[in-house]
Amino acid sequence: YDEGSGTYFAQAREYQSKSGRFMAEDVVKGNGAKLRTLNQYNYCLNNSLSYVDWDGKSAAVAVLVIAGVTLLVSGCGAAEEDVVKPIIKPLPSPTPTLQPTPASQPTPTPVPQPTLTPSPIETYPELTEEEKIFVATVCGESIGEGEVAWQFVANTIMNRLESKHWSKYNSVTDIIAYTGYDAYSRQTPEYCKAMNYLNNRTYDNDLYENVITIILPIYNDECDDMSYGATMYYNPKLVTPNWNFAQLEELQIEGLESDEFKAYRYIDDCAE
Repeated sequence: YDEGSGTYFAQAREYQSKSGRFMAEDVVKGNGAKLRTLNQYNYCLNNSLSYVDWDGKSAAVAVLVIAGVTLLVSGCGAAEEDVVKPIIKPLPSPTPTLQPTPASQPTPTPVPQPTLTPSPIETYPELTEEEKIFVATVCGESIGEGEVAWQFVANTIMNRLESKHWSKYNSVTDIIAYTGYDAYSRQTPEYCKAMNYLNNRTYDNDLYENVITIILPIYNDECDDMSYGATMYYNPKLVTPNWNFAQLEELQIEGLESDEFKAYRYIDDCAE
């Protein structure tokens, strides 16, 4: 740590903890398939709770050992070839001792066991204030449109955070508050209903718990972007915005109703 500059030496670059940014560009350029890697100054893809950056070049997830299974995951480097695929090493299972079956009795057929899916309570027991705003905004914008619409809106928020057109905003909360998400700015009824549930969460509302389970992996950069980098959208039934459409590329997204959502991204964003 350098007291004079207030930065930490991170092998390849100086890191300033107050702003959560590196002081120089990443020497490893970003991956166009993962927009979040195109920001050359951010630390750990703006998600220091989930990632670490050992060398000042790329974010990585630490080694986890769960129920005797070793997982080594490094997923969010700046280039596709940097990604280390998961390595799963299960502990050896003891060989069962088979009892002889009398010839007069048929061999019993093994009964398949159901696969248990973790509940939202187990996966996301407590939400941060920003996560609540993120979930409530998606609910306010698209709660009645289905899972694809939830994923789409969630991705537009995260994509704006990495776009140069909104580069002055450094957090998800700022993107939601200042870049035109009406559900938040107008405190619509659907936004307020969702936020009231999240602030007094009882874990018994299947709709909101389903939204949480589906979109928080997007917030945590744990899944691919199904929106193809979309950052803009509008409902053609309500209004046609005064945008410079010459700078935009319209996107066709499977499962997203075109009469409810018109999806776009900046042409120069996808060219980087």
